[in-house]
Amino acid sequence: MAGGTHKEVEALARYGRILGTLVMLREEFIDVFDVEELNQRISSEYLPIPILYAMQDTESKKKIEKLIANKITNRNVDVLVDTVFGTKNMGNLKKYMEKLVVEAISITSNVRNKDLRYQMQSFASSTLEDI
Repeated sequence: MAGGTHKEVEALARYGRILGTLVMLREEFIDVFDVEELNQRISSEYLPIPILYAMQDTESKKKIEKLIANKITNRNVDVLVDTVFGTKNMGNLKKYMEKLVVEAISITSNVRNKDLRYQMQSFASSTLEDI
């Protein structure tokens, strides 16, 4: 409808899937830092993905289970964050996200409008800020 070529439509569809994945993962990361949201998720939902990844490490899992057995507070959330983000699996998840950003930026080369291409690249890159 907008006059894009098949190649552009395919590229934008892939970009949208990548951006959706990155935004979802970023939200999961943010929830690890938000004490109120984290307690809500511990009590009645599922744990944020970064915590689940970190718990694949046996030693980290023990520390995390001990921390989340009680209510998370502003005092102990830092210990939880350090434990979660110090695991190898978390490093692998970050690398995966970086790979997705690189792919998303590469995809934008199919966008003819330079301003739009720049905005799309900025959106993708911003998903890694402060992570």
